[in-house]
Amino acid sequence: MIKFNVPYKSRVDYPCEARVLFKDLCDQAGVSTGNLDFVNANYLILGNPFTNNEKCREVLSNLAKLAGGFAKVGRDNKIYIQTLKRIRKPTTLKEIDESRLIKLKSIPISNLSEKLAEKIDGNNYFDDFSKNNIWGPLNVLSLNVSSMDGEETLKDDIKSIEKNKETKINIPDNYFLVNQTEREKAIKDIWETLRGIKYLPFSSKYYGFPYLDSGDAIYINDTKDVTYVSYVFNHTFTYNGGFSGKIETQALTKAQQKYKSSEQPREAIKRAERSINRIDGILEDLIEEADDFSQKLSVYKQNVDSITNQIQQIYDFEKKVSGKNELLLEDALPVNMLRLEVDANTVKGIYPSKKLFPSKRLFPKKGGTTITVVIGRTSRLVAPDPILPSKKLFPSKKLFPRSNGYYKREYSFHISKPLRHYNNIHDKFIIEADEEKGVCIAKVLRYINYNYDTGAVSIASSPEEEIIGETDLQLYKGNNYIYIKEFTDWNMQATYIFNNELNERYATRFETNSLFRITKKEITLQMSEKAGKNELISIINMTPGLIKMEGYTSINGGFAIDREGNASIANDTVKINKKGIQLADGASIVNAKGLYSNLQYISSGLLGEDFGGQFSPLGVMADFTNGSSFYKSDLVIDVYIPENFIVTSAILSIMHTSVHWVGYDAMTNKNYDVIGIAKNVHVYKTNSNYNFELTQGGGASTPTIGYLSEINGALGEKGYSFKNINLGNIEEVKSANIGDSLEQGYQKIIIRTTDNANNVEDSSRKTGLAYAVLNITGYLSVV
Repeated sequence: MIKFNVPYKSRVDYPCEARVLFKDLCDQAGVSTGNLDFVNANYLILGNPFTNNEKCREVLSNLAKLAGGFAKVGRDNKIYIQTLKRIRKPTTLKEIDESRLIKLKSIPISNLSEKLAEKIDGNNYFDDFSKNNIWGPLNVLSLNVSSMDGEETLKDDIKSIEKNKETKINIPDNYFLVNQTEREKAIKDIWETLRGIKYLPFSSKYYGFPYLDSGDAIYINDTKDVTYVSYVFNHTFTYNGGFSGKIETQALTKAQQKYKSSEQPREAIKRAERSINRIDGILEDLIEEADDFSQKLSVYKQNVDSITNQIQQIYDFEKKVSGKNELLLEDALPVNMLRLEVDANTVKGIYPSKKLFPSKRLFPKKGGTTITVVIGRTSRLVAPDPILPSKKLFPSKKLFPRSNGYYKREYSFHISKPLRHYNNIHDKFIIEADEEKGVCIAKVLRYINYNYDTGAVSIASSPEEEIIGETDLQLYKGNNYIYIKEFTDWNMQATYIFNNELNERYATRFETNSLFRITKKEITLQMSEKAGKNELISIINMTPGLIKMEGYTSINGGFAIDREGNASIANDTVKINKKGIQLADGASIVNAKGLYSNLQYISSGLLGEDFGGQFSPLGVMADFTNGSSFYKSDLVIDVYIPENFIVTSAILSIMHTSVHWVGYDAMTNKNYDVIGIAKNVHVYKTNSNYNFELTQGGGASTPTIGYLSEINGALGEKGYSFKNINLGNIEEVKSANIGDSLEQGYQKIIIRTTDNANNVEDSSRKTGLAYAVLNITGYLSVV
């Protein structure tokens, strides 16, 4: 049944027959169906009522209720839905096939004849037998939903009820039977199957092989050979070198859920109430539902001044199990156990031989004992086969030991003084989680006082507490077995957090609340979520002219504001926080330095639009003003940085294109036809301006400029040489960040080659056309 502790997924097409849903349910749990001919198997289910994260076991329980029976795992590991069938008491023992009484194994109820059932008596291996009064015959059957719209009931005739007294079974809160019409359809087949059932409630222990199965019909013979009809309801057995167990059959009062491998969950409790106070003018609706680990409450209240709707849901993920010798903790989370409490039997101390251990320091005379708590994936009663690789592949024992300790944790504690029990009172060994420290505290509570001089024993009015120390008691995810290594037959109780898809925080308690309130002047919407000690609250309060929001706010996930006022826009593309307004790459639009801004400067172009626009020669040019000479043809950018601007980055981009130079070189008396590109280009800065020599109506000398300081590494350690010689193509190069070389006020950025020329052809080869753009980013502060 553990396999049914998985979320149910609606996969069938409704309406569908109950048998179809049963088959799909078993497929989801990964088990096979044992039968598809149960009572109401052809009942037509109109729609899916399981829409609140129910598990498959909840669906299975409701299918069993629909059959008026029970679900069980057969000895063939298949799942059966069965309903008790009437068997009559034989008039003589000869009506039972005596030859089959010993050889007969468990008989499925569907195969029972009216004359055949298993027989147990004093000659079998049963002892400690006790019986109750005869239950039945069943003469009243009802299907209902708790505290809601009535019930559907079928009864025997009045004479039968007067003669036998009323014996009733109530099957409550079936999710499929949502209204009176559906209950009327379902109850008929259940009634025809169960009507008149009569049996003996009893309890008995036994020793031997447990061949009886849950749901088996049996005959019980007492010592006077009086025969009773009964059934096996609860059957538990253990193995400790041999099989022993207990069979209990109670008097039925209603349909019950019980799983052999899990605690019995609380039945779902539904309550719906409406109250009207006409004097004070108050209308109130209340709907409540509780299941095995959650409680939901919805309250609607209205009067002439306000409307209030409150919804609360509480999940308790804390589970307790108890038993003797060994506990099974099902479906646990991989965190520390909340509490382990052990009732200790008397342990006076384990003493070695004095010859072997003469030292009193090692083993004091009043020594205690060691208690080792073992948490494992397998029971101590089962020795799983170790996982061993091939010896040829992995011969090393250190790598792959033969022990099965891969899934076992041991926590040992030394108890300094003896543990005792007296008159059914036990000293207790306790390990309890401390949420503040995030560890577990191991301790002993001593209830028994022992006088070593007189041997007198007494019980303390309040226990003496002895702290042993801090430890962990971490579980594995899933099923865990826990036991005390040194001792058996000690009563134990464990509390832990069980796994659930809702419990992502590993908290023992998870609570959600919502409140919606309307008055003539105000609308309030409040949501809260609490997991353990952590609580989140969101409040929206609307009054005329004001909307106030508290808590984390989100619009479709793209825009969000947290409790501290930090905002996220377009899924963190833009952030607004204490650092200012930030972009996804970490840049801030606004921060303590000011407003994120951009300055852009472009070099001056010497050629008109018809000859390249912004482009200017970059390289070495010939000057024929006064004879023949050569000068550096620069790209010049005039830069101004305001006093209230803080530079964070300055990147220089140079766009270059090659030039086809054609002409006559008087210096060499030769024609030239070459492709020119700029080479060995460096970046300089100066606060000076060019010097100009001009003549009215005449030529102009080449302007000169001094006091240039190179910005080292701007275009690499050795500058940059353009490479693309294809005419019409543009080659771009970007500088390193030269922001640290800039200053507030006016300055010039000069882009210049370090090459020189010997003649016109040589200068043409070393000169291309280019322009430059300087992009400066930073913060503009308000002065």
